[in-house]
Amino acid sequence: MMAVLGKSTGTGKGKGGTMHIADINKGMLGVNEIVGSNIPVATGVTLITKVKATDNVSVIFFDDGASSQGGVHVTLPTA
Repeated sequence: MMAVLGKSTGTGKGKGGTMHIADINKGMLGVNEIVGSNIPVATGVTLITKVKATDNVSVIFFDDGASSQGGVHVTLPTA
């Protein structure tokens, strides 16, 4: 919540707000302000999870704006 509010105690140290929340130690790779650009990233993480045969899962949230991006149509069939 501190990152959302832009507080210095947040993950972004008060910079970037909600578009740059990330915590690599917790497996949270972050957010990008480019619509649909995180879908190929999540697909790559999912592939790594399959190759390494771990119990991890990848989760990504997107809406209709992102669903019309070319990267979505290229990467989702591979997931």
